[in-house]
Amino acid sequence: MESLIRAWFPGWALRRAQARQRLDVVERLYQAASPSHLRASPPASRSGNAVTDHARGKLRDWARHLDENHDLTHGALDILARQAANQTLIPTPRARSGAPLEELARRISEEWERWCEGADTTDRQPWGAYCRLVARSWLRDGEAFVLHQEGGPGGLGYSLRTLEADYCPFDVEPIVPPGGEGRARRILHGVELNEEDRPLNYWFYRRHPSGLDLYGIDDLIAVDAASVSHLRTITRLGQLRGTSILAPAVTRIADVAEYEGSEMAAAKVASAVSVAITRSPDFSTSSALSTTSGERSIELQPGMILDNLAPGEKYEVLDTSRPNPELANFRRAMLQAAASGIGVSYSSMARDYAGTYSSQRQELVEARLAYGDLQTAWKAAFLRPVYRRFVAALQRSAETLQIRGFARADPRTLFEFDTVPPAMPWIDPAKEAAADKLALEMRIDSRRGIQRKRGLDPVRVDQENASDTEPGIAAVGEPSNEQSAEADSEA
Repeated sequence: MESLIRAWFPGWALRRAQARQRLDVVERLYQAASPSHLRASPPASRSGNAVTDHARGKLRDWARHLDENHDLTHGALDILARQAANQTLIPTPRARSGAPLEELARRISEEWERWCEGADTTDRQPWGAYCRLVARSWLRDGEAFVLHQEGGPGGLGYSLRTLEADYCPFDVEPIVPPGGEGRARRILHGVELNEEDRPLNYWFYRRHPSGLDLYGIDDLIAVDAASVSHLRTITRLGQLRGTSILAPAVTRIADVAEYEGSEMAAAKVASAVSVAITRSPDFSTSSALSTTSGERSIELQPGMILDNLAPGEKYEVLDTSRPNPELANFRRAMLQAAASGIGVSYSSMARDYAGTYSSQRQELVEARLAYGDLQTAWKAAFLRPVYRRFVAALQRSAETLQIRGFARADPRTLFEFDTVPPAMPWIDPAKEAAADKLALEMRIDSRRGIQRKRGLDPVRVDQENASDTEPGIAAVGEPSNEQSAEADSEA
């Protein structure tokens, strides 16, 4: 047909081809954007702040409920909090020539450890536990607030106060200037903003809005944004308040917990042997009932022989088919999906370490990338602002504490530091050690870099090695080791 039209009516054929081409362009759409009776269309897109306003504290309440009542969720948050907050801080000040100031770094480390003992104004827990609790609140609730305050224990005139997300209300009325002149102060979700949407002040309750102390519970105070570190997890540009890291997996985890409860109830029923008595249609009940109410009660005992059946009766054991043989596979698939949404490794969350070396190693590498993002965020949002203020306070007290070296330090490096994150667990220690040795020999990595990767402090390792007097121990690349190797070869 097309060939006939092209041969006899070329103009018509050209118009048909052009129309067909335009039709193909019109029909070339995203299938997911086209309406269909097979799947529901998502709601209209809204801004990140609008979505957060709709959720408010609901996701936070769900996350706290699962943290308090679901063992796997509690364990997953433990893992994330440890990976994020268990970082050892190492000061790295340098002189203007670029040489490291080791003595100044040592004194800063000593004062840092001393200050950390009472950094929190409540002074109720050690520094490591405090950091893990702050990280847990940040990840579980979606956000946490760290207030940098003057005074407090330690003698440096600097301390911290940490607030949960509940302290910052979503509903704060815009403040109109006295007399009604001028523009009202923009306050969105408890954050006062300027014209460029930068935070000016954070508004907090003086006391926890759901606490037991109700005195002054409705009092609000404005805290300068420069004195607040807002740790938050956001998924949209311009989003002011954070969202729980459990948000993508809350419904799945809750469903798994409910399903596990149902399976546990069914298993309990299956563990209690139950029988049913069936009768033939010709059976007369008048001579077999043992009570006036028409009910029969037979107490089952281990090893008993049921020989008290009436004519036409027989026993049938109720089989609940529990435990379900497919429960483990189904639960594994659900937890793998939930772990992916949370950002934790499945084997660590479920304590399931089955698999080959290659699969376990691949999971560790991928999980390490996710944990690295958490550690970077923790370093930027918490450690860096805290350490900068600590060093500034230490400079002001340097004469009192007899700390020398600040004048020789390059101001650009004075506030710099390295962190030693938790070491990645080993699957095969021999393979990991051989890989580190090869990387060191090929100068792909440094000795201190390998030590930090393993969660070790290079300075302390060097001090311990220097004090080790046991003969015959020398690290790869040290002169003593190389000389002994040459002597052996010559011999």
